[in-house]
Amino acid sequence: IKNYKYATSSATPLDKVFDPWWEFVVNRLPKSVAPNLITINGIVVPLTGFIYLTLHDTRMDAVLPASVLLLNAFSIFWYQTLDAIDGKQARRTDNCSPLGQLLDHNLDQFSHVFFSIMGLALIRCSGRIAPILMVMNGQLFPHFSIEYRKHFTGFHATVVETLGGIQIGATECCVIMYSLQLIFAFCPATNQITTSVYNTKGDFGLPFEVEVVLGDVLAFSTFVLSIQYNVGNFYFGLTKAEDKVYAALCILPYFYVSGMVVLASLYSQFWAEHSIFFLLGVGMLITNVTGNFNLKSSARMRLNPIYLDPFVFGVVLYCDYHRLADPMKLKLAYALILLNRTVQYLLFLRGMITQICDYMDLPFI
Repeated sequence: IKNYKYATSSATPLDKVFDPWWEFVVNRLPKSVAPNLITINGIVVPLTGFIYLTLHDTRMDAVLPASVLLLNAFSIFWYQTLDAIDGKQARRTDNCSPLGQLLDHNLDQFSHVFFSIMGLALIRCSGRIAPILMVMNGQLFPHFSIEYRKHFTGFHATVVETLGGIQIGATECCVIMYSLQLIFAFCPATNQITTSVYNTKGDFGLPFEVEVVLGDVLAFSTFVLSIQYNVGNFYFGLTKAEDKVYAALCILPYFYVSGMVVLASLYSQFWAEHSIFFLLGVGMLITNVTGNFNLKSSARMRLNPIYLDPFVFGVVLYCDYHRLADPMKLKLAYALILLNRTVQYLLFLRGMITQICDYMDLPFI
């Protein structure tokens, strides 16, 4: 871990636009502020925004008040700013360390669990599986595919280039996300537009006739970029891997996390009412896998991609579908799966931080 190095993508044009703002903020911070403290604080507002969102909507079908949307937008902007300046503070104070890289990438994935749910609530997907899978590919899985590629190639790819040569990186994604939240906050009519059904031929004059929901179009645009990005990362990782079987097995979390969501949408009696918590559960699982992937890459160790969660989830879902237990007991079982994975992840972070600090004689904060 101490000597681990990797290459990463170059800055995008929008990174250069925001860089003066980031420099302004970091230069206002005392040098006594630890970079890791900045990284940790980056998750505070997104977590607060998610909790506030769940107080208003757990079905992802409500017209959200402006206060929720504004907090969502600020959450993303807050994360974007602190994610950019923690590294600058580390270099400014000569306090760079492998722990900073590990912690930063872990909390990147953690934050995007909340951002993906905020996006789905924004377009009022109402638990429909198609837009959910599209946004999951655009928000939930990219960090996993980044770590997959880095594990086998040593390259941390953060930018996708579109067919027109336009670079889309983390900054561009964040700007798009909070811009949409702000548009919906200040233009309430957009809430109706996203759930309205349009006919491509009658309403838009296109030569083919398909009924579309504009909210799904937003999700699909995310999906198109993510497919190019995720598939590219998986392709380069798989082709560069010496052990192809091991590399193929390491893609499994992508499929079983997606499968858990699809099966829940089909067979759980609680999906419509509590879809937001199902997504939180699979989000915590892929966050744990991604964090472990990052650590194993840094330590040059092999990842065990098999987790028990999908099997336990499958048993509970079977009981749920066949009504083999009281609804309250089933809800408790689902809640315990989520709680267990959250606790396991926090223990993983604690163990990683403690062991690296002790081994390298580093201060954490």
